[in-house]
Parts: sequence; structure tokens; C-alpha cells
Amino acid sequence: MKGEMTRLVFLPDRKTFILLESPLPPEELAAAVLRGQWQPPIPYGVEGQRSFHVTQQGQVVVVTVDEDSLPAMRPSAALSPRQLEVLQCLVEGLNNKQIARRLGMSERTVFNHQAALKHSLRVNTLAQAAAVGTMLGLCQPTSCERGEV
Repeated sequence: MKGEMTRLVFLPDRKTFILLESPLPPEELAAAVLRGQWQPPIPYGVEGQRSFHVTQQGQVVVVTVDEDSLPAMRPSAALSPRQLEVLQCLVEGLNNKQIARRLGMSERTVFNHQAALKHSLRVNTLAQAAAVGTMLGLCQPTSCERGEV
């Protein structure tokens, strides 16, 4: 739609979540980040010292620090197969009701799995859980590969 802004979610580390907007369509914004034409806001932009991983979820572009430039991050406990399914649903942007429907469980059970996820991934929010899960390769978001749009 004309005039609609693309949201860019920048996750410079496992505790920081920065929401920005761009007039570029999501595909163009993702490509610009991969070409190095986008720099993160100060103090997170240290030119030449960080490379980024870009994923796209509809009208949202998520930019994380490339795994090679992150310190080793490991969950405090292994995630169950069901927790991994809930994490995947979170990354896809589903709310608790949609997750419950998709996975055939109650919303309360979804909430309990989310609490366990946050604890295991050592984060405070579901957005951080989705970011860390993506960085650790525990879930599969729609990805924009380098050189592809």
C-alpha cells in the first residue's frame, strides 16, 4: 500500500529491541541492509565491526547481529519439542489464541510454554525470546539471503 511504512526491528544483542520505520518496501529495505547501505543507530553502529542477518516477516524486517560476531549463547536448558513449536509460532507473529489453535492446546498451556522459553533462553520478553531463538537457529523465519530479494 502506498504511504505505508516498513517496520525494522533491530536486535543488537539479546536484551535490546529497537523499533524503527522506513518508507522503503520490506524487500528493498532488507536488500539495503545486506548491501551495507544501512547503519544501526548510535551507539550500536560500529562500522566495519558487525555484519547483520536479515529476516523478513511480512511488512517487518528483523535485523540481528550475524551469529559469527556474537558471543556464544546457549539456552540454560534444552527446549522441548513443544516449546520449539511455540517459539516458531512466536517468530511467525502469532498471538496466544492463534498458537493455541494451531498446536491444539489451551491458551494457558501456551502461556506456560512461553514462560519456560523465556527462562531457558534467559530473556525477559517474548520478542527477546523470538530474537534469541532466531539467532541460535532454533526456529526458521522467512529469510532474505545475501544477494536475493
